[in-house]
Amino acid sequence: CCTSNYYTKQMQTNWSVLLIGGASGAGKSHLAQQIAERYKISHMEADDIRIALRTVSDRERHPELFTFVDNQNYLEEFTEEKFVEELLRTGSTVWGAVDSLITRHVTFDEKIIIDGDSIIPELLAKRNQERVKAIFLYDDLEHIHERQIKRNRNKKRTQEKLEINAKFSFAYSETLRNQAEQNGFVTIKASPIDTLFDRIVAVLDPLAGLSEQVKSRD
Repeated sequence: CCTSNYYTKQMQTNWSVLLIGGASGAGKSHLAQQIAERYKISHMEADDIRIALRTVSDRERHPELFTFVDNQNYLEEFTEEKFVEELLRTGSTVWGAVDSLITRHVTFDEKIIIDGDSIIPELLAKRNQERVKAIFLYDDLEHIHERQIKRNRNKKRTQEKLEINAKFSFAYSETLRNQAEQNGFVTIKASPIDTLFDRIVAVLDPLAGLSEQVKSRD
């Protein structure tokens, strides 16, 4: 994967901002890093924006920013529906900052990739889409669970909690996927993960996909 000379060239794009949305375990951060490193494009995680906002926000005015900090046992106490609802509330607040960053980078044509679960399709659909490209990753429960197990390197979570967390993430993933499809955004299944980069590049830069098809016939 990704060894073609084509991938060392400048990506031919009609966007200034690439948004990669999806739930935890969908593979969005790894994908964003791959694209950023390959094409020398800046990369930012919406999670970092959320953390920054917490440091300057008042709990009373924006309790949604602290929901998962103040409820460490949310895996035991929340239902899937409650988890999705709270994550959407958090994302809606973070989106304001993300939206401002998008406008700045579009205005000055400074390419950036932003990934995160705070990229809400319904909110994105309300803004000007000029020079903005959005892709939402989704996957089945099994593969989301597998990735979360791999990320559990410090063994802080038990197998039971990992299973619950995967179910919560899958529910949120499907919510984002449904919103994205209803609003006409691109949705792509992350699995098989070893071909994800190539599949995404083919969407972002059709010439790349054409180049690979020609080489495969030669």
